[in-house]
Amino acid sequence: MNCIRLATALLVSALVLSSHPALASAQLAEMDKVHWILRGIDVFGLRSVTRDQVLATLPLRTGEPIKAVDKPMRDAWCARLRTQFQFAETNCVLVLEQPDMAYFSVDAVEKGDTSRVPPTARSWESGLKLSPELHALYKEIDELKDRTFAAGHPVVDLYRDREMVDYADPDLHRVAQDLQARIPARRNELIRVLMGASASRDRAAAADLLNFAGEPGATAAVIYKALDDPDAMVRNNVSRYLIKWAPRIQSEATREALVKVLSAQLRWASFGDRNKAIFVLTALAQSDEALRHAVAQRSCRALDEIARLSSAPNVGGAARDLLASLSGAGCSVTGPAHAARPRHG
Repeated sequence: MNCIRLATALLVSALVLSSHPALASAQLAEMDKVHWILRGIDVFGLRSVTRDQVLATLPLRTGEPIKAVDKPMRDAWCARLRTQFQFAETNCVLVLEQPDMAYFSVDAVEKGDTSRVPPTARSWESGLKLSPELHALYKEIDELKDRTFAAGHPVVDLYRDREMVDYADPDLHRVAQDLQARIPARRNELIRVLMGASASRDRAAAADLLNFAGEPGATAAVIYKALDDPDAMVRNNVSRYLIKWAPRIQSEATREALVKVLSAQLRWASFGDRNKAIFVLTALAQSDEALRHAVAQRSCRALDEIARLSSAPNVGGAARDLLASLSGAGCSVTGPAHAARPRHG
C-alpha cells in the first residue's frame, strides 16, 4: 500500500469526538458497543509546562477501556487543564480508530503563542444562508455516514478517476447518486455560501456538499482560502475536500500557495487541523515532484515535531509516512518520543 493510499485508509477508519459538532447520545452509546482501548495520549503546544505535569492531571491510563459517552467528563478535564496551568486555550479530542483503538489528544496554547492560532480575519455577506433544500440534503448524507460508522463500518470516499464522491456502501451510494444529480447546478451557490455565510453550520454543510458538485480542481483552487475559517468544522470539511481534490488544481502558483497555508495549519492547536494538513500535504507531495520539494522545504520541521509527539496512527504515523516519502528531499524520519511509556502512552 503506497503512502497516499495508507493515509486515506487511516483517515476514513477514524472518528474524532470533539466539542463540535455534538453527536447525539444515542450515537455515542452505539459506538460504545465497541470496547475501545486507550492506546496513547498526545500532548502538543507545551512551553512552560511539562508533558508529565499535564498527564498527572488526567485520570487516563493507556491499555485501559475508555467510552465515547464520557465526553462531558473529558471536556471537564480539558477545562481544568486550561485553568490549572493558565493556558490561553485548550482543545481535547478522543479519536476512535477501528476496530477498537482510541487515542486522546491534548492541545494547549500558552499565552502569547500566536503561531498556534489560525488567522480568522473573515467578513460575511449579510443575509446569505444555505437553502432549506440543501440543508436537508446535507443532513441526510451526514446522518447516514454517522450511523454507518457507529455500526462499525468505515465510510470510504470513492473519488479516484471520478469527478464526484461516491460510496461502496449501498445506502450511501443511493444517496450519493441523488446528490450527484442535484448538486452540480448549485456549485456556485455552495461556494458563495462557504466563503461568505455568517452561520458556521451553513459553511460546513456547503463544503461537504461540494464533493458532489463536480469540477473539483477548479473548486479546490477557490475554497482552499477557507482554511482560515474561524470554525473548526468548516476547516475540517474544507480540508477533507482538499485531501481528495487538491492534486487536480491546475495552477502551479495556487498549489504552492496551498502548501504554504497547510504548513502553517500543521502548527495550529487542533487535532483536526494537524491531521488533515498532513493528509493534504501527502496528496500534493505524491502528485508533483516540484511540490514534493516545496512540502519538504516548508513542512519538515513541523512534521518532525508531530512524528515525535504523536502515537496516533492518523497523526504521528501519517507524519512519519510523509517524512519517509520526503527523505530524498531533505526530510528525516523520527519515531514517537512517548510511545513506549507504559503508564500514560
